[in-house]
Parts: sequence; structure tokens; C-alpha cells
Amino acid sequence: NTGLPASAQQLMCTGAATPIVGWDVLGSNESMVPTQCSDGSAGTVFASALPSVTMFSKNYAQEQSIRTNLSWGGAVLDNRFTFNVNGQYSYNRNQPDQLDLNFRPTQQFAIASELGRPVYVLPTSIDPASGLIASRDARVSPDFNAVSQLRSDLHSQSRQLTFSLAPLTFSATKFRWNASYNYLNVNQQYRGFSSTAGNPLEVQSGAGSGPRHDFGYSLTYNLANSVTMSWNGRITSGSRFTPTIAGDINGDGSRNDRAFVFDPASAPSAVLGTSLQSLIDNGSDGASACLRSQIGKVAARNSCVGPWTMGNTTLRLAINASKIRLPQRTSLSFTVSNPIGAADLLMHGQDKLHGWGQTPQIDQSLFFVRGFDTENKRYNYEVNQRFGSTRAAQTTSRTPVVITMQLSVDLAPTRDWQNLSQSLDRGRSRVGTKMTEASVRQFSTSIFQNPMARMLQAGEQMHLTRTQADSLATMSRRFTRIVDSLWTPTAKYLAALPNNYDRGAAQARLVQAREVAVGYLIKVAPGVRSMLTKGQRRVLPSGIAALLEPRYLELMQKGQSGGGEFVIYF
Repeated sequence: NTGLPASAQQLMCTGAATPIVGWDVLGSNESMVPTQCSDGSAGTVFASALPSVTMFSKNYAQEQSIRTNLSWGGAVLDNRFTFNVNGQYSYNRNQPDQLDLNFRPTQQFAIASELGRPVYVLPTSIDPASGLIASRDARVSPDFNAVSQLRSDLHSQSRQLTFSLAPLTFSATKFRWNASYNYLNVNQQYRGFSSTAGNPLEVQSGAGSGPRHDFGYSLTYNLANSVTMSWNGRITSGSRFTPTIAGDINGDGSRNDRAFVFDPASAPSAVLGTSLQSLIDNGSDGASACLRSQIGKVAARNSCVGPWTMGNTTLRLAINASKIRLPQRTSLSFTVSNPIGAADLLMHGQDKLHGWGQTPQIDQSLFFVRGFDTENKRYNYEVNQRFGSTRAAQTTSRTPVVITMQLSVDLAPTRDWQNLSQSLDRGRSRVGTKMTEASVRQFSTSIFQNPMARMLQAGEQMHLTRTQADSLATMSRRFTRIVDSLWTPTAKYLAALPNNYDRGAAQARLVQAREVAVGYLIKVAPGVRSMLTKGQRRVLPSGIAALLEPRYLELMQKGQSGGGEFVIYF
């Protein structure tokens, strides 16, 4: 916005200079939009058609962060739980801000009842009936209104500490959970043009408005291996907010003034004192405590804290496709976003919502300006009885309840066949050296993993007994013989394939071998698990534990998912 005639123009009419407008006809008749104030736009300080300007500072730069962190993770409490902790510090440079270059910080008078709050316009520039201000007195140049320069010369610091905890399980259980906690402390610089009690040009620092504490959790339950129910949610401490005045009272042209919290017993008027006392007695707990702690002071920035909320809640139902005879490698799930909001609607009805699952939009306006006392040089305020309120009826923007059905069909070849076919194509349809029979045979170790052999390799870590080791060795040799009997002729067949080979027939040989080999693992997995003690199960590497889980082995036998899928959302 350059301030030139071709840029955006604004007509400002204050108090008696405001024209009478037929608001109901403006939408259908643009010619009714006023082009001048009621006095001709030039005869009074309350009329202004001066252009505003918005610009970037020459040294405006992209935000930057310098971060460092220290973390630890591992098993705790005799390997019963996994615990992670992470601490992070961030120094954030080039934080954006806005400065009015056309503001002149020359105090014209002070409001004695508000501890000498400075005002930068003359009392004659304040409309007595409404308390609205014509800010011309506070302008460096009389040819422009606000000249806003966008800057990036501030910085902030953030300190974050995160904990997470989850049970360490040997195999998939019916019920699983995990929990996390996050603490965030932000200290940031700001100018008075965003929050002021004095000179708007001054740079100050204070706490950020975001919540300090955040708890996350996830609960998962498998019902008869048919439906997996997952509930994810967060419990967050209240955001911080500032008691403000709904209007400009210092004349800098911005609605950025923090409220002075009067003592109800000695307020400038009995009506103001009574209304303020009523708010303190009957308002929300957070608002009442905030006001009580700041009586006789200009409210500090972000000095009030809202209530804790339960947000980002999701309920997901994943259906086992095989139980309802869907094709293999098909998944079906239903997701409900904000199920707490749905419960609120069902239990209380549309007209009596309690605000469950909603992030409240807190009204920060403590006072409305209702006039100006010219004789005593102070404003007449009306107390906003909704200050700090979080009632759902006062929230216009709400988190909706969304139900989504997702049907996913994996159309790509299985992952093991993708890996094998890419190797077989070298020297045939792709550049490279053709695989020999020996190299194809070595490929079996990645396709048919031997969990018993891997457990024997980790014998010292697991403290296997002689009996356990002998049993595992016997089952390992039997599994190796089965794989060799299946894969040796298959490797000979695959190595001898011509350049234009039948890919379907080659894949069928792999599928046949996989079904038999993994079928053996499905058969012996229960015996291997029962052979181990609880302590050995807790230290069992996750890669080996998965190979002893029946549901995972069933997926292996059918073919692991490939790289592409076809998804439909409802």
C-alpha cells in the first residue's frame, strides 16, 4: 500500500463527523457508499481521508532459528517400559513485527485515574459522546495516516521439555497405550503497537500466548482380531490472554491498549465499580483470579490463563479385511474426528452444548469505551461481563465432528517380488549383470528370515539356557532344510529364465515357496514364545519378535504390501 492515489484509500469519520448511512441498501446500491464525512471531510479533526502506507523494511529477513537439544531414550523398570526424554532450546531471530513510522510519541496529557497513562492526542481530539479518537495530533506528517513498516528485528527464546512412556511388549497385545508430556516456555520481544500500556515504540519482552503444558495419549484395543479401536487425544493447558480495552485510548491509531484494573471500591464511578466487582465474583475462574491479582495496575501482557481443554481427539476403527471377506491386501477403516464433540451434541443437544472437544475463543476485552470525560480527562468505561468467558454459546468458530471411511486396496506387486524382479531384470530387460544361480540362492536370506537363528546369535543378550539353545538350533536347521528344498530348484529355474520370461509364472514360484516356509514359522511360533521366560521376551529385539507374531506372519504369507495403493475416502 503505497499511499498514492492508485492504492487503497480509506475515509475515517469520527463522532459528529460520521455520516448517516443506510446500511441495508449499501449492498444493492454502491452509489450510497459515503465518499466524504458529514462536514465535508476537511472542516474538523474528526474527518480524515488521509492515505495509509504499508511497506517492508530494507533489512526485512526470513525468520531463523538456532537450536540445540539433548535427548535420551531406552528401556526402564527392568525393560518393562520404553522411556524417552528430550530437552530443546531455540533462539529465534528475525521475528516479524510492525512499526508505525508516522507516530509521534509526544504526550499531550495523562489519565490520572490509570496511574498516569500517557495519551498522545489533545483532549479536543477525543469525541466526548463515544470516546473515539482522531489521531491526527499523533502524526509526524499531516499528509498520511498510519505508515506501517513491516520489520524483522525482534527475537524470541523457547525452551521445551518432552517425555514419552510406553509399555515394552514382546508381541502384539489386545490393549496397548502410550503417553507423552510436553512443557513449552516461550519468551518473546514485542513492541507497544501489539500490546501497550505506555509508549508504543518501546521494545519489551514477555511470555508467549501459547499453552505451557500438553499431555498426549493413545489407546489401542484389538477386539477378537476383527476390529482394532484406537483413541488418540490431547489435554492442553489454557492459552494466555491479555485484559484489553475495545478501542484506541492513547491515540496511536491501534486497538492495542491494555486495561487498567480498577479497585471496585474506588473506581471512578459507582456503576463501573459495581460491574467490575460482579465480573470478579461471577466470571470464569481464570478471569477472576487474573483480575484480583492485578487490581490497581495496568494489566500485564498475557497475564491471564484460560481453562484446560481436550482437543485433537480421534477415534479410529480398523476392520480386519479377512473377517468380512474383502480381497487380500485391502484395508477398511472408519475415523471420527472430535468424538468428544459428538458426545456433547448427543447428550446435551444443539442448544445446550458444554463445549466438549472445542478450543475456546476467549473474549479479551475487559472494557468498552462509552465516552470521554473532558473535565476530568478520563474515559467512561463499560465492563464486558463476558471477559474471559469460554462458554460454547459465545464461540462462533467450532471444531466440527467429521466421520471418514477409508477403503485402501494395494494394487502394487508384493515387496519381496518387487525386489526379486528388479534383480532378475538386470542383464535381461535392464542394463546390468545377470544373476547366477548362486546369487539367486543367496536372495533367500532376505525373503525367508530365520528367527530361530537370529535368537541364537543374540544368545548372550537373552541368556538362553542349554535346553533353549538346543531346541532353537533344531527348529532352525529344520527351517533351513525346508527353505533349501524349496528355493534350490526355484533358484535354478529363475537363473535360467530367458530375456522375455513369463513374470506371472516366476512370481508363482516365489509365492509357493513363501507359503510353505512361512507356514512352518506360523506352526512353530507359539512353541518358541512359550519356551522363553518373561525376562527374555522383554529383551527380545523387535525385529525378531515380529517374526514370532502370528498376525504378522499371516501378512508375510500373503505377501507384504507394495509401494502403491488405491484409496477411496467417504
